[in-house]
Amino acid sequence: MITLQGALEQVTQALERMTPSATTATTASTTTTAPIAPTTERLSEKQKARKLREQAEQAERDEARRRRKATAALIQQDKYVRENDENWKAGNAAAMKTGTAIFTFRDRHGEN
Repeated sequence: MITLQGALEQVTQALERMTPSATTATTASTTTTAPIAPTTERLSEKQKARKLREQAEQAERDEARRRRKATAALIQQDKYVRENDENWKAGNAAAMKTGTAIFTFRDRHGEN
């Protein structure tokens, strides 16, 4: 019990030291996200739903941004390989077309 009481006092002291500096750090920073509001206020169901929807939309935007960066990196890597690899050749279907037309049923069975 004595060690638990001592740990509780240390945690309380650490929180007291962090609280003033944390509030100045959030007001001084210029991030794109809004500072976190204390959760002591009661929110209506509409406010809770709106907050959850905004968080979900932000997560989707972050995920889309991450995917765009990954795609851009792959495109840059492919570009580098195309320019610097002497053994590279086009391997997609559009580049390997023979020029023959697609036959219809009438073309194949001679109904013309």
